[in-house]
Amino acid sequence: MRTLIFEPEYLGHHYAHVGMLADAVRGLGCEVTLATSAAGARSEEWQTHLARRGSLRRIVLDGPAHHEAGVQRRRHVAEVGGMLSQAIAQSRAQHVYVTDGTSLASYAPAGAGWQRLLGAAGVEAETLVIGGAYFYPCLDRRSRWRANFRRWQRFRKLSHEPWRTVFSFDPQAAAFGAASYGPLARKSRPLPDPVEHQPLVPLQQARGRLGVPLAGRRLGVLGQLRHNKGVAPLLRAFREHPELFAPGDGLLLAGRCEPSIRTLIESEYADLVRSGRVVLLDRMLSSDEFAAAFSASDAVSALYSGHPYSSSVVTRAVAAGKPVVCADYGWCGAVVRRFGLGEACVAAGCEPAGSPQQLAACVRRALDRSAGHRPNEGARGFVRYNSAENFTAHWTARLRERMGLPPSAALIDWGSVGADSDPAGMRTAA
Repeated sequence: MRTLIFEPEYLGHHYAHVGMLADAVRGLGCEVTLATSAAGARSEEWQTHLARRGSLRRIVLDGPAHHEAGVQRRRHVAEVGGMLSQAIAQSRAQHVYVTDGTSLASYAPAGAGWQRLLGAAGVEAETLVIGGAYFYPCLDRRSRWRANFRRWQRFRKLSHEPWRTVFSFDPQAAAFGAASYGPLARKSRPLPDPVEHQPLVPLQQARGRLGVPLAGRRLGVLGQLRHNKGVAPLLRAFREHPELFAPGDGLLLAGRCEPSIRTLIESEYADLVRSGRVVLLDRMLSSDEFAAAFSASDAVSALYSGHPYSSSVVTRAVAAGKPVVCADYGWCGAVVRRFGLGEACVAAGCEPAGSPQQLAACVRRALDRSAGHRPNEGARGFVRYNSAENFTAHWTARLRERMGLPPSAALIDWGSVGADSDPAGMRTAA
């Protein structure tokens, strides 16, 4: 069967997921074509995750890799939709994977060209909605009626678009979508947020590899260092309340910095870097270096702002046996509380809340528990569910069915890890 994987975006985890999916689909004997943006094909991420898959057929398209600041969303969605139309026509695909369909599924007008192509006889399409605040209940009474109306519009649109399956990394969000709009129930499915198996490396060995000082305890802020990953409040907490930390406690900032974060560190916190209190590795990390950064941390931060969605950082931290520090809302707060994965700090709505002193105390508790931290059975089940094998088993379930093959033996449902998908369990606003 001819398959197409469409992914213009290259930042973050996108290409890592594409590589896993491409290997699994090719393993079923299918022809696999990857369509991406010209910027993506030139990126370091391509070299890291996809260049070694030399036999992968590639279509390079002119168009945006991601939504640039200052560009109208309608224009961006139209351009991405045009890229998808080209990819479908060139590949003549019978099964299409849009591995991040958040913008197309949320904002594309009805009757777009790509929708007609996906609705053709013999073609099926599946997508993953990574963001999508409308998949979360609104707790703000003042704006609830407006949010509910917009949510109904989006859910109705999704249910009428030619997606066979609409995945979400957050099982609670998938369940909320299914419960809120009946026709969406036949499409909405949870998808594991995958972590490839990495051998656990001793902390001292991992630090030696990365050039991180061997002494002291480190809270890791890992991956692309964006404005919403809690870097600024953590730096402030370490600056203003050193008395709440043990001698040698500090931060490990490992990943390429967004320009605003780089400027903040250089202008206001350069002394913490010079003193070694903050270790900064401002670069694109290889897969092995990224895994080593988790091993080199005593605890891992997932202090997102305005991000109620799932986080692969949390999943990787749990797989590495590290306690997590997060704000107590959305997916992160729910899984950390439910499975005992670390410390959930004070939150208000979709923002970390509380003073720098409260945040410092929360981080200190996580660092204190790191020495004796051992994953419980719930955490081990959480890791098994979010394995790369289970990720591809869910993505390829419908393709296997179309090919007359049985489900993958690696398939694990969310319910089997002892976690319900009750939307009432989410503490978030959307």
